[in-house]
Amino acid sequence: MRLWLMEAKKMSAKELKQAYPDEPWHWRSEWHSGLIKSSGKSEALILALMGAVFFGLSLPALLALPRELARGNYALLAVLLFTLIGLALMFFAAKAFGEVLRYGTLTLKLESLPGSWGGWVGGLVTIPKGGRVVGPLKLELVCIHKKVTGGGKNRRVSEVVIWETKETRPAATLQGRGPLTEIPVKFHIPRGSGKPTDEREERNQTWWRVKLELPVQRQSKPLAAKFDIPVFDIGEDVEAITPPPSMEEQAEQLEAAMLEAGVEVSQGADGIVWDFFQPKAKVGGLILSLFAVVFGTIGWFLPVLFMKVIFMGFAFLMAAILPGLIWRRSELRLNPREVVVRKRGWRGWREWRFAAHEIANLTLEESMRSGNDRYLRLTAVGVRGVDPEIPHTAEHFKARKARYRWKREIKRSGKASDATKTALLETPCFELEVAGYLRGTMAAERVRDNLLATLKRMTA
Repeated sequence: MRLWLMEAKKMSAKELKQAYPDEPWHWRSEWHSGLIKSSGKSEALILALMGAVFFGLSLPALLALPRELARGNYALLAVLLFTLIGLALMFFAAKAFGEVLRYGTLTLKLESLPGSWGGWVGGLVTIPKGGRVVGPLKLELVCIHKKVTGGGKNRRVSEVVIWETKETRPAATLQGRGPLTEIPVKFHIPRGSGKPTDEREERNQTWWRVKLELPVQRQSKPLAAKFDIPVFDIGEDVEAITPPPSMEEQAEQLEAAMLEAGVEVSQGADGIVWDFFQPKAKVGGLILSLFAVVFGTIGWFLPVLFMKVIFMGFAFLMAAILPGLIWRRSELRLNPREVVVRKRGWRGWREWRFAAHEIANLTLEESMRSGNDRYLRLTAVGVRGVDPEIPHTAEHFKARKARYRWKREIKRSGKASDATKTALLETPCFELEVAGYLRGTMAAERVRDNLLATLKRMTA
């Protein structure tokens, strides 16, 4: 009777934990109801509040700006930065609220609670006001790992996609006579893919998210929505009924991953050409250049030396990053004789040549984050063993350091120590960045695996 009375009203998180101590998928009220709202409205509200705070804090100084400038107090120009940030945040908030007003608040009604890790997760997405489809629907299920390290000013938060699966549905299979109002969603999660939802530890969390993108009529940007869903290990192990993807489907999936990462592959006159053009990074570079101009302009007019140094320093730092984002482009040419890596910077093109069998591995590590996008650096790592006499064409610092130690010891005592010999033998002969900004964790991994398979076929 007590539990029924609690169900009749909206239960708090504390009450839900008390009522369902062994079922954490009930601990959120929206999970408990099985009706999950899109995060669009809450994100718009957060943007609006942040924009209002920035703009409100700068408003008194902004009103006094004409009078203070007439007195020669140019230090007050720094306030313009907060004003611009506030206006930008409120602009994006207005766009997000406009989307909510146009389509209503999208919801995902779960088919079963919770989603099964090792089984299925699915439900029905409802678009209250509907939308006329003009392009393919893109659905994505991602597992995200969030890790918090340090504290205070040294607190760092990293969010990494550790598993994802995607689905694309042609517009012809969706559009009926009127606006589309319902979209069925269903994903199979093989056991071992990602990890079950875990929000108990603030510094180490895992959660699952459904993403949706739907091109609609008379709108330049597709309708987008995100739903955080519960996925737990409830002991259901089922195999997907769908057959494995055909060769054509695998090729399409690979092509989509390459496009997302910013990679094109073509057949050139002297072999296969991998072009890492990275368009999304260039967009980020253009945005960064705008901030560099704003910081530099404000810093130029500030009379206070300390403030001038800070603002001009930020502008210089952003300008130093720009060449790598805007002008950088790299190519990898493969043929049975050699591998040619060409990279373009603000000073022009550079080129490295070496044999394909000298590449021992390709590694990925994070190079940048921009909003929800994660960019990774692809590096070619050479076989172990540094020539003590002849440097490699793509030699890196560790190899140079090992050679310098060997030569110094030979010059001093006529022989090298065991530690120095081990360093020469164990250090890769080269490490060379092939691409700096591959967009998306899973897409970058597909690019790396495909390139490794290509190298393996060429050196077999």
